[in-house]
Amino acid sequence: MAELFLQNYNNPKLQIHNLLNTKRMQGIKENQERLIPIIESIIFLGRQNIPFRGHRDDGQLDLPSTIEDGGSSINEGHFRELLKFRVKVGDSTLENHLKISSSKATYISKTIQNELIELCGKEILDSILNKITDTVIFYSIVFDETLDVSKRSQISLVIRYIDEITIREDFVTFVDAFDEARLIQLKSYYNKLSDDEEVNNDSTLDNYESCKKIEKISITGKMLGQIVLNQLREMGLNLNKCVGIGTDGCSVMTSEVCGAVAVIIKSSPNARRCPCYNHSLNISISKSNKVQSLRNLVGIIKEVVGFFSVSAKRTVVLKKYIGHQLTGLCETRWIERHEGVTRFLQDMPKTINTLTEITTWKDSQTSGKAKILSCAFAQFHILSDQNFPEKNLDLSTAANTIKDTLQVLSKCRENVDTEFSNIFKLSEDLAKIIDVELRLPRIFGEYYIWKEKWIRDYQKDSSVISKHAIEVLQNCDEDIFPLINKILKLLITLPISNSSSERTFSSLRRLKTWLRSTMCETRLTGLALLNIHRDIDIDVEKLIERFSKSKRKIPFAI
Repeated sequence: MAELFLQNYNNPKLQIHNLLNTKRMQGIKENQERLIPIIESIIFLGRQNIPFRGHRDDGQLDLPSTIEDGGSSINEGHFRELLKFRVKVGDSTLENHLKISSSKATYISKTIQNELIELCGKEILDSILNKITDTVIFYSIVFDETLDVSKRSQISLVIRYIDEITIREDFVTFVDAFDEARLIQLKSYYNKLSDDEEVNNDSTLDNYESCKKIEKISITGKMLGQIVLNQLREMGLNLNKCVGIGTDGCSVMTSEVCGAVAVIIKSSPNARRCPCYNHSLNISISKSNKVQSLRNLVGIIKEVVGFFSVSAKRTVVLKKYIGHQLTGLCETRWIERHEGVTRFLQDMPKTINTLTEITTWKDSQTSGKAKILSCAFAQFHILSDQNFPEKNLDLSTAANTIKDTLQVLSKCRENVDTEFSNIFKLSEDLAKIIDVELRLPRIFGEYYIWKEKWIRDYQKDSSVISKHAIEVLQNCDEDIFPLINKILKLLITLPISNSSSERTFSSLRRLKTWLRSTMCETRLTGLALLNIHRDIDIDVEKLIERFSKSKRKIPFAI
């Protein structure tokens, strides 16, 4: 007995409780290894934007080794087929798991898929939010709204911030506007009800009788603002750090009375609206043309492009003459519209020949429209000075006016130091009268040192002047110029375009197709985060740790 006691004392691994713990740890490690190939398959499909499910996606998975001909003729969907492929190429861990596990503990069902996809999205989102909450001084938000293929209103939310020396605009979530608006109104109704009368503790937000009392839901600017604020609060972001709000120029967003931006600014006082300059430029260029003949030309081009695009027979004849299809005029990007007009004008003679041939067809409707379009190109107009309102304005007068304006502006800028000195002298006199010490803010001292630094650097090398704010920020020492550094970060954080949210709509259309139109919101957001943020790695061990927090048939953590 004494020998056994000494043996256990000198070798703690032989003690019963340690043996039990070792066995449990070994079982948990094996269970985690069984889950890893399933998670890796989900991440792979999500990154590549490949649909998961097939016509039948339930039940036990038929492995190749259990089928006489070596494979099943039924397509079980990309996810299950990928698992079968992994088994076929030698993944013994996955094969053993699928063979020995019960049908209710294989962890490949659609419910587990949704849960793992949601956890992948949370892992990516936490990676983004940790950067913002830990190191970022300021951030801006960019959001927009669109309809998906199932005619549901989707809000895309993007956050712009500086990650060390890189400007990032990261997509964080899709939000179903009507579902979120319904939840907001229900919460508001219950809060109001609790103030007026006692509420039964057993009542829930899904109570039908309560829902009937809710007003008709509509997505107004105020509601959009509340939805965005709720999302920012749920993510744990400090609203005081938000300095910019990027949206398009529609009244629902920009109205000073009830627009979404105005609602957000009430809760985030440091934020300012940053209009999308791409939208503004496109609208200005597209709508500013008052020359009637040019507007008519654009209309004719659209009609011709539409005339050929609706018929395969007409397209065949067109390709015989010009060798390719006509390019449509983009409605949202003026640069692409310009390129479309340029390409059309290059192909215009051959296009007219194509229309001329179509006029000889027996189909009266087609030939008649082709005749009208070909005749429209024959009506050319010469642009003269009659198209401009100022008939008496000549080139010399216009040039002199511009020079005078520039001269006035130059004098104003040259006299800035003199005018400021006069104002400062008056301030000093007033300070003496009221017996107050006049102090220059630190920013002025920093500014003059900063100015002298760049003058000195420019004298040494004239090419040192940077054209981009991010390059200037790299040359700004935070210890020497703390306020200048903060101002530069603030300037860089402000968004100039909402193109990032528009790009997420392109991802939305690839994710939510006609065959995937019933996808739930959490699955949609998780897949979008996986597909868009391919540069953010997912720690599988952390993912398993998240997964193990719910009650499981197989233990994945202690």
